[in-house]
Amino acid sequence: MKVLVIDDDKSITYSLKKVLLSVGMEPFIAENWNQASDLILKEKFGLILLDICLGSGKNGFNHCKELRTNPKTMDTPIIIISALWDYEDKI
Repeated sequence: MKVLVIDDDKSITYSLKKVLLSVGMEPFIAENWNQASDLILKEKFGLILLDICLGSGKNGFNHCKELRTNPKTMDTPIIIISALWDYEDKI
């Protein structure tokens, strides 16, 4: 399965890539929304891992809304990944 990881933290993407490869998945890494958009145009993904804090002026929730309105990704499962710890962030 092709998995799109959208996260700007290289240590997290490195770890996720290793884990995904170890279970037979094919990871694609995007460090920003522009890279993610380019990959989405070229590939069909079975899963998207999306960081909340991309540092692009929009948070991951805004990008999630865009993914849900895109015909190519509207049915693709999305898992939100985040290093945020506060209770309010989790809610």
